[in-house]
Amino acid sequence: MDEIPNNDTRPPDTATTGPPARDAAHARPGSTPVMVAHQPIFDTAGHIFGFELLYRNACWPPGNCPPFSDAVATSSVIIDGLPLIMDSLGDARMLFVNFDESLLLSGLANMLDPARTCIEVLENTPALPGVMAQLAALKRRGFTIALDDYAGPGPADALLPLADYVKVEVLRRPRADVARDVERVLAGGARVVAEKIEDRATLEYCRKLGCHLFQGYFLARPQLASGSTVSTTQALRLKTIKIFASGSTTTPRLIEAIRTDVSLSYRLLRYLNSAHFSFTARVSSVEFAARLMGEAGLRRWLCAALLSGIAKGPFVPELIRMSVFRGIFAEALRNSTTGGPPPDRLYLAGLFSLLDAILGMPMEAVLADIRLSSDIDEALIERRGALAHWLHVVESYERGDFGEAARGFAELGLDMSLLTHRYLQALNVSQCICTAQ
Repeated sequence: MDEIPNNDTRPPDTATTGPPARDAAHARPGSTPVMVAHQPIFDTAGHIFGFELLYRNACWPPGNCPPFSDAVATSSVIIDGLPLIMDSLGDARMLFVNFDESLLLSGLANMLDPARTCIEVLENTPALPGVMAQLAALKRRGFTIALDDYAGPGPADALLPLADYVKVEVLRRPRADVARDVERVLAGGARVVAEKIEDRATLEYCRKLGCHLFQGYFLARPQLASGSTVSTTQALRLKTIKIFASGSTTTPRLIEAIRTDVSLSYRLLRYLNSAHFSFTARVSSVEFAARLMGEAGLRRWLCAALLSGIAKGPFVPELIRMSVFRGIFAEALRNSTTGGPPPDRLYLAGLFSLLDAILGMPMEAVLADIRLSSDIDEALIERRGALAHWLHVVESYERGDFGEAARGFAELGLDMSLLTHRYLQALNVSQCICTAQ
């Protein structure tokens, strides 16, 4: 066996008493911090066979953190952690991911790639009929199964026939017990992973016992990766906005979306009954509101209302107002000519053009899970393409660069006489909508 790398400095095995390391994105109000660690597992030749993915709590201060559980940890690793580190691990590496009873029964494993995922069953998972059936189904799909922290005969023995790997714990255990457990696992045909190896003597002993794989702080400490992600609630709001911003969305569907949300219904009626409109009759139903506003007006209001709840912070309201303005202004300019991108695409591009500032994350990370059209992604991330050209004109006029705006207008074949009117109209509508949020 080749020399296995080692690291004699053992990092703490539990959360530190201070705040976790955070990059600049974590300090911003809209993003959710993500931290995940991956610890190498070595084969007998000293090569990295795979990695165990480990949850690390990125929440600070502790009083603001959700209750911890094995299910919370694994869900965070799968949903947020994997995208953060997958590119750096290599396609050939096996990934060991912890699962307890509830997650096995939830079907979350089906989100993973069977060819490179080992389902690591936590030691306190009972061998209930449902668990056994789920593990058997996962094996049929191509997953491999590992048992975690095996430490002698007990309830976990019922799971041994389904295991491809068994992790035998060696830390501070009598060598005779370790030898007994390794022999028992080998007799059943599974491969043995000697885990929690903290010195060379233990490593050499596990080699002689016939263990196949090795893991522990003596060999390599877990490597921490941190970043940020859009929360589930924020992602759902963004996807909903994408749907409703589409010009194909019908008025009945917009009405139904508002009617089924008490908060949205209240905010819409408060908006229309404000002093800004001064209607002679009081607006008392969403249907009446839709007739007054028209489909386009209702769509704009709904998208702005959803966007307004996506993040908190001292600058967020103004950023949202600017986003709504850009969407309305870009759409209005496009509707003033016969050529150019679809108006609804321009509206959505303008509406989402400041998401990176609102959420405190790179635009590419924000848009990763929303699945917008490729031309919108291109415009917002790379700032190129037809949509980006239109946005550039909008932004030039917005910041008072009238010469650049005029050149852009000429290139798009737009009538300059429309510019001031459309700008003031969009400014008025966006101010009115966002003031009422």
